Amino acid sequence: MRGGAVVVAAGSYLLKPDPMSGGLAVQEVAGGLTPLLEHYGVTVAKSLVLDLQNEPFPIQMARTVGGVEVREFQAMPYPYFVDVRTDGMDGKSPILASVAAVTLNWVSPLTLDEQKNTGREVSRLLSSSAKSWVTTNTVVQPDLQFYPALGFPEAEVKSAQLLAVAIKGGFESYYKGKQSPLEGAPAAVPADAGAAADATPAAVPQALGIIERSPATARLVVVGSAEFLNDVVFDLSRNLSGDRYLNSLQFAQNMVDWSVEDLELLGIRSRGTATHVLLPLTPQAQSVAELGNYGLALVALLALAWMWQRRRRKQQPMELLPPAAARKRQEASADSAA
Repeated sequence: MRGGAVVVAAGSYLLKPDPMSGGLAVQEVAGGLTPLLEHYGVTVAKSLVLDLQNEPFPIQMARTVGGVEVREFQAMPYPYFVDVRTDGMDGKSPILASVAAVTLNWVSPLTLDEQKNTGREVSRLLSSSAKSWVTTNTVVQPDLQFYPALGFPEAEVKSAQLLAVAIKGGFESYYKGKQSPLEGAPAAVPADAGAAADATPAAVPQALGIIERSPATARLVVVGSAEFLNDVVFDLSRNLSGDRYLNSLQFAQNMVDWSVEDLELLGIRSRGTATHVLLPLTPQAQSVAELGNYGLALVALLALAWMWQRRRRKQQPMELLPPAAARKRQEASADSAA
């Protein structure tokens, strides 16, 4: 680290659809920045977070209509699409300014090393809900035959998991006491060996020294998902939830602005139009809301009927003239006309 800022989307798994069945599958990331992040005090676990508070996913379902099997896509709960709302965000962080919700897809939990982060400013940006759990099973295709409600086995023990963190302070270089990876790098071999003899030798770049410790203004942002900015995920979210995926893009933009200390631009963007989402509801709450709407409509209809009946009762009928008086009026009208 050269004393600047780093934003890392460091999920332990990447999306890799099964080429045979076309179903969902993930592949574990080999190597990567895990050792570097552990040196800085952030550990990305080799596991995945599932949450009952999640964004729906289009699942292909089969139903029989008139003796014919019809396949269609339905929006089903998908626990691997963790839906983080304001109660799981650090409201004091400018990174989350005007961000109503963030969906992290196939996200790995993070663990902080309290000893290494002593003296630094640590912000726990995003956390899953208390209805989440962790699994090491990499089967991410829902199995509705064995688990019709959720598609996956639900753990008995659930707790909130840290999903994204921002750290500001001094960091000791990962290459302190080691050889710089820029030193002793082999020279590039020309593709055309015959032209190499006539080519002018390229200047060898001067190796930069290692900054053993960054200043106190260095910044590090780590998100436990590498797929929440995937175009495939954006397409799925746009088809089901409209412009909700824009919240993830705004979150990414805010992370970049904060890392380069461009708080003025971050403040301007936070006053812009944000994508608002409804509060998550349980199936019981949805049923109550639906029955409440029906009940309110019925009460309004009964109230209108009662008001109409009351108004009808208050109306006084016009008094009819006796037959003799009516004849006299007609004769008087005829005489005046003559």
